[in-house]
Amino acid sequence: MNLNFSNIEAEEFVKDLKTKKSIKELLVGYIFSERNHAVCDFEGNQVKVTRAPEPTDILWENLEYCNVKNTKTWILSNAVIFIIMVLSFGIIFLVNWGQVNILKER
Repeated sequence: MNLNFSNIEAEEFVKDLKTKKSIKELLVGYIFSERNHAVCDFEGNQVKVTRAPEPTDILWENLEYCNVKNTKTWILSNAVIFIIMVLSFGIIFLVNWGQVNILKER
């Protein structure tokens, strides 16, 4: 379970932190440490707390795309590349085959 503050569940999770001393200690220890992340078990789930990225490191215009759309775009792009590679192979194969046959005829 990753903790981010972009959904209601995270907000409720943060409200529950007031009652969970071990998680509170984890977060406070993380904030004042030099580590990149902190991990703790919380109600049977592993919680990983990481620093938020710098606002300049976020591509804000890409936030409107969901994982499904990104996956579909990736599949489509790779399918087009694969088709181009197969066609290129076929063209090269036919040209070489034609050259060999022309040389045999002479």
